Amino acid sequence: MLQKEYQDLGDEELYRHARLVTSAVIAKIHTIDWTVELLKTATLLAGMRANWYGLLEAGKSRRPIFFNGGVRRRLSDALTDARSPHLRDITAAPGPNKSPPLTQKVPMQNLIGHNGENSLSEIGFERQMVSMGHQACGALQLWNYPVWMRDLVAQNVDGTDRPNHVDMPALEVYRDRERKIARYNQFRRALLLIPISKWEDLTDDKEAIKVLKRSLW
Repeated sequence: MLQKEYQDLGDEELYRHARLVTSAVIAKIHTIDWTVELLKTATLLAGMRANWYGLLEAGKSRRPIFFNGGVRRRLSDALTDARSPHLRDITAAPGPNKSPPLTQKVPMQNLIGHNGENSLSEIGFERQMVSMGHQACGALQLWNYPVWMRDLVAQNVDGTDRPNHVDMPALEVYRDRERKIARYNQFRRALLLIPISKWEDLTDDKEAIKVLKRSLW
């Protein structure tokens, strides 16, 4: 679409403009749709709308103004909804909750790698987008990180499997440390809270404490 409207742009300029537009759309969805749906508090809703539209425009349906200034922008690693996708019947009329009827649950393992490419091709792009749009976000709770993501098989450009598998949770922690993301107690100090010194300060769930001690010590 950009190439059709702006035929004077070269490949590199088209790529960077497309990346900027895509990043802005994802950022908007994450700010005023996804996050407020996950936590569902009036305070967060007001804060996210003010973050996107500005304090004076938070209650209005107005598009935000972007000042690019020649800066190359992109999204950093974002949260991924890794639950089983719920496929919808895009030919049927929406139900009482405005969602197309559910027809099938597909395990995420079936949608990654070489087999995943075949499965996604069979599902089709339109059905994927509609199903994802009506998919509720994952619950913000313990034990909600899929175990299968600890053993992902990455592929090379030529389609061959890489010998070293990817442990996504470990990789995320490593990247957070690289980006100087504050540790838990640093966040507590910044919020004027007392830092924890033992797992019992974090939770009174005995099973969670047992798993934390077994996994991290």
